[in-house]
Amino acid sequence: MAFMERKRACIITNGAFKGQRGFFTRDKNGVVVGVDLAGRLFSRVPLVSE
Repeated sequence: MAFMERKRACIITNGAFKGQRGFFTRDKNGVVVGVDLAGRLFSRVPLVSE
C-alpha cells in the first residue's frame, strides 16, 4: 500500500485490490476506523484476545 496526501489517501500495490485507490476513515481522535476502496467501506475489526 502506498500513501498519498498526508497519509489520508492510499493506493494498493499488490494483491486482489492492486491498483485500487481509496482513503482512510478516522474517528474524532484520528484513529483509523475503516478504509474506503472503490466505493466500499471496509471497517476495522477489533482483535479478539485469546
